[in-house]
Amino acid sequence: VFAFLSNLIREIVKDGEDVAGDREVGSKTIAVVYGIKISKILIFLLLCVVLAGLSLVFILFLRDWISLTYFGIFLALPIIYLLFQVFRVNDSQGFHSMSQTIKLIMLSGLMYAPLAYFVMKVLF
Repeated sequence: VFAFLSNLIREIVKDGEDVAGDREVGSKTIAVVYGIKISKILIFLLLCVVLAGLSLVFILFLRDWISLTYFGIFLALPIIYLLFQVFRVNDSQGFHSMSQTIKLIMLSGLMYAPLAYFVMKVLF
């Protein structure tokens, strides 16, 4: 679910980044059809869902300090940063920066898998 939602968010951000070109070639992206404002609202809501979902997983299942620290530094803080940035972005460069941050969040989410394996095997 994390991979799907983070990839969906990144695709919507990329649509915002390329909105001028997409309009020119007649693409039917969310940013072209509904506008940048609706795209930003959708990105914000999806980021909230991801943050809430990850928080729930960590609260219910992973109560160790290693997971909590990793979650806070590498997942929650960048997502919160994006939540603040989403309505400040107005140009292609800003959307590109958001796309890069989302890539780092996706990588951090993937890199948690070996850490989770270690935590489950060694600590429990």
